[in-house]
Amino acid sequence: MEINNISNQPEYISEKNKHIEQYLDYFSSQEKSTGFALLIKGEWGSGKSWFINQYINKLKSNSSNKQNLYINLYGINNVSQIDDLIFAAVHPILSSKTAKIAGKIVRGLLSKWVINTNWNQDSKPDGNVQPSLEKINIKDFFNQSLEEDSKYNLIIFDDLERCKIPIEELFGYINNFVDSEYLKVVIILNENKIEENNHDKYKNTKEKIIGQTLEMISDIDSALNFFIEELIQEEVKVYLKKNINTIEDIYIESDSHNLRILKQIILNFKRVFEKLPEEAQKSSEFIHQILKVIIIFSLEINYGRLETKNIRLVPDAIYKTIAKDYHNRKNDNNIKTNMNNIIDEKSIRLFLSFFDLEILDSENEHLQNIIWWQKFFHKGLIDQEGLEILWNNSKYNNQNIPEWIKLYHWSNLEDEDFTDSFKSVIENLKKKHYKDLGVIKHIIGIFLCLSENGFCKISKKNIINYGKKYLDHLYKNNLLDANFTYQLQIYNNLWYQSRDSQEFKEFSKYVNKSINSAKKQNLPDEANNLLKLMEENFCAYIQAICSKNITNNDHKNYLDIPIFKYIKPQEYFDIFIKKTNIDKQRCLWSLKNRYKSYNTESNLSSELDFIKDLKIIIDGYVIKNPKKISSFILKSKSEKELKEIIDKLEQNI
Repeated sequence: MEINNISNQPEYISEKNKHIEQYLDYFSSQEKSTGFALLIKGEWGSGKSWFINQYINKLKSNSSNKQNLYINLYGINNVSQIDDLIFAAVHPILSSKTAKIAGKIVRGLLSKWVINTNWNQDSKPDGNVQPSLEKINIKDFFNQSLEEDSKYNLIIFDDLERCKIPIEELFGYINNFVDSEYLKVVIILNENKIEENNHDKYKNTKEKIIGQTLEMISDIDSALNFFIEELIQEEVKVYLKKNINTIEDIYIESDSHNLRILKQIILNFKRVFEKLPEEAQKSSEFIHQILKVIIIFSLEINYGRLETKNIRLVPDAIYKTIAKDYHNRKNDNNIKTNMNNIIDEKSIRLFLSFFDLEILDSENEHLQNIIWWQKFFHKGLIDQEGLEILWNNSKYNNQNIPEWIKLYHWSNLEDEDFTDSFKSVIENLKKKHYKDLGVIKHIIGIFLCLSENGFCKISKKNIINYGKKYLDHLYKNNLLDANFTYQLQIYNNLWYQSRDSQEFKEFSKYVNKSINSAKKQNLPDEANNLLKLMEENFCAYIQAICSKNITNNDHKNYLDIPIFKYIKPQEYFDIFIKKTNIDKQRCLWSLKNRYKSYNTESNLSSELDFIKDLKIIIDGYVIKNPKKISSFILKSKSEKELKEIIDKLEQNI
């Protein structure tokens, strides 16, 4: 077993950076100092620190007697802090928690006593410290200690660009180690992050001590395999190994090179995977979608293209982008999307390229899936119940897949399964089982596609005629959903099949025509509901008649629907006059605002008679009640705002 494990080990830490490893092998094998420093440069997140620490571990595993010192300069303000770091690295026994607490008195103790100690925890004493240490520069002490003990090999200074010591002073300090007898100095940094005002100083000083510069290339594959191997859970490891290509593909598509995010992705995936129902863990397709969403969210959040508080807006941004693309193909420039101010379009394109919309579905009747993801990334919460519902409602859960969705994926079905699903859908159509207009459109699209490919004997013409009759049946029996939202070419997170065919376009137009007829049929009842809303929830009423965005899903939007045509002016006035004077003004303001962006296609001009009659009733009230404050207010509003509405509507008749 051990032989097999050894043979499976990669030859290099990173195949893409084997040139660095090979040079480090040569550099570290020199018996004495080379007289120059080795510089390893690379972008942040390219894996420089990970790589060098793996190399240190490699040297340890090779049973080398020499020790290597790793010093991270992040946030260091002065050289004495570096002294302390080196001291802790050279003498690890003094870097324990107790020693750190007592660190400030260590030198005082050393100045009073001669201490024989085994600093490096080997079999022989390392010498003694004389009382004169307080008079010796501690850096000289370190240099002397390191030079006299040839057990030390590499001294590595990482994150140099994040060190706050002036560049010339820092390089001068490091040069002391370059000039030592045994130490070989390695410097790691991101040259692109050296402050602009330090570039010239850096360039001039670098030439004096750097003898070789090597560039680190981001190696996703090597780092990914390493992070996966660190996991304890075997199921998670096996799954991630099978899907390394997916992670790498998304990384490449997103133009990402930061390997630090990889570990975060793996840990996030592990958290979600562990909480999934057992059946969901066995569904490779479902897990694959989960993994892709975690990867994309993690990347986009870390790169600042998406704020966690805006995750809930992602599905809407995606649908608007789809709509934008659709209209662009038709050379229609009227479509407007404002999401790019909130969510980077690159993020939206990444989602469209790689993931199934169902995983982010924001219209799920049991759970707003996108809210689940926002809780996870914004607050770090895992909603166990919500995760189970996500699986229960998933199309990847075979127990819950409707027959029409199975038929949608007809090219993946076995012959018998196709026959069974086809017969089941036909039977449900005969029984008028389907009421959802989006599902009906899907079924018509599926049958058109099957007919096109010779798997359905019904002609395309007869399919469309049957679809129209089906809609007529729903309309006559008052079963047609007048509030169905037309979402271009997609519904239930599935693209309509045959969507570009003339037959499907013809059927889509008939669907819209039927919806409009149903709306008109329902408007008298809707008018009564609006009056009730005006009486009981005035704010919701104002939103309903003049706002594009309804915050309460229980209320409908009448901005482009001529609802006032079906309201009796006197009934409206009877509710209106009971409002406070402030609400009366708000009420008339909302009417004016309703017609502000008048759309001729909405047929709001048919409300003209309502507005005229309302003005007559208000004027009559003013005449009968001349001494009231309400009359003073209403007279002004009637003469100005109601007259403006009337003039505008008359111009569009």
